[in-house]
Amino acid sequence: MRWALVLVWICAALANADGLRVGLYAGPGSDPADLQRLSEVLEQSGLSVAAVTTAGLDRVDVLVVGGGSGNRLGEGLGEAGGAQLAEFVRKGGGYVGISAGGYLGARGYSAETRVLELLDARVVDSSGWRQRGVADVAVRDLDSPLAPLPAELRYGHGPLFAPGRSHDRPSYTPWAEYAGELAPRGGSMLGSHAIVAGVYGAGRVVLSGVQPQERADSQGLVARMVRWAGGEGPAAPAKTEQPPAGSVPIAVFDDGGSIDGCVEAIFEAARTDPRLWVRRVDGKDVRDGGLFRYDAVVFPGGSATKQSASLGPEGQEQVRAFVREGGGYLGICAGAYLAASEPTRYGLGLTALRCVDTKHWRRIPRDSGGVAVRLIPSAAYRAFEPGVALPTWLGYANGPLLEPGDYAGLPQVIPLLLFESDVHAADAPAGHMPGKVAAALTTYGGGRVVVFSPHPELTRGRGPAVVQALRWAGQAPEVEAE
Repeated sequence: MRWALVLVWICAALANADGLRVGLYAGPGSDPADLQRLSEVLEQSGLSVAAVTTAGLDRVDVLVVGGGSGNRLGEGLGEAGGAQLAEFVRKGGGYVGISAGGYLGARGYSAETRVLELLDARVVDSSGWRQRGVADVAVRDLDSPLAPLPAELRYGHGPLFAPGRSHDRPSYTPWAEYAGELAPRGGSMLGSHAIVAGVYGAGRVVLSGVQPQERADSQGLVARMVRWAGGEGPAAPAKTEQPPAGSVPIAVFDDGGSIDGCVEAIFEAARTDPRLWVRRVDGKDVRDGGLFRYDAVVFPGGSATKQSASLGPEGQEQVRAFVREGGGYLGICAGAYLAASEPTRYGLGLTALRCVDTKHWRRIPRDSGGVAVRLIPSAAYRAFEPGVALPTWLGYANGPLLEPGDYAGLPQVIPLLLFESDVHAADAPAGHMPGKVAAALTTYGGGRVVVFSPHPELTRGRGPAVVQALRWAGQAPEVEAE
């Protein structure tokens, strides 16, 4: 019944629209109660409002997507609906995403929310929304057109934003940041952005992690967001950042099959070397030839099967061509599986390595422990910085047990680390792990490849190992023997 009442708006009000025509998205995943509240707030501001789905986009100037579920919104839209909505904005339509709509308009944090991605805004700590709950939170204005901004705004499970640093995506302008903390477990909200804005094609986009419609002293912000998205006031021109002169451009694959924590840890490690300029790429970027603008690519932890599927056959061949023509490749955990020659169902065949005992790949519960590794003295370069006592421990999350093989056209691999641990599931035979390759380097055509089965980027104090691997693979210095 509530949905029936909401959808009655579709034909109402639009006929009387003399000015800005505002649509409230009433498709699957939206919250009818929030739609009603937004409608009341916007109408009180003198705006003409109607509930629409993607079928009504041709009758509105600005689309507002409010509360509900970001995942269900994306699932309901699907690839076709997301493309239709993106085209609406690209051609000049406005988009205001509040809470769930903010998740949907940012860089996708799940398979469902990847259907839109209007701004290069990364969702920070997407798993912490339950702990933050529903409460008023302190915010700080960042020279936005929304001023005056109340000292507090209502938060209700919305997104926290940070720059996405994605390949060829225009940067956004932050309008407000969180100045308070709701969850007692680490201050994840502080400094992240609460409201952001930018342009997408000819259209304007506002994404809000807070819900100004829920407090009397902030309800006017909703209309100001809508009017700005509809063209009122100046918009900062879209800017796509370029790598500085002398830098080493690095791509990190962030799509289906890549775990956000691993991706962010790679960024964190790379920040320690100012020469490394790191950006995210997804399957479409790779298929479109985007890797050739970088010196190296990182495939992080996650699922090699899903990463392979995200690339597709065309993207897989793009990765091979990139490395063959001189690009670097760093594969960690899933990325190491992906670089192997066997199994062929997901391996790219970049290395003369095969994955051993894949039947028992789930050797430990994910992210629950570490493994002991030792350095091979004949390695072409040190896997760790000088002074690290070996054997040492690295975080481990079911990475591959690697073994060199004889594969036509592929050079021999140079092991860097061997496992000393013997970690195995209860139903797996013991003794498979010790002595297997934990990290190795090799070449593929004119490019260089480094793989790690464990996670140096997730191990305290071992981030320099990632930097050294990227320097070797991306800058191609002379190889120095131990």
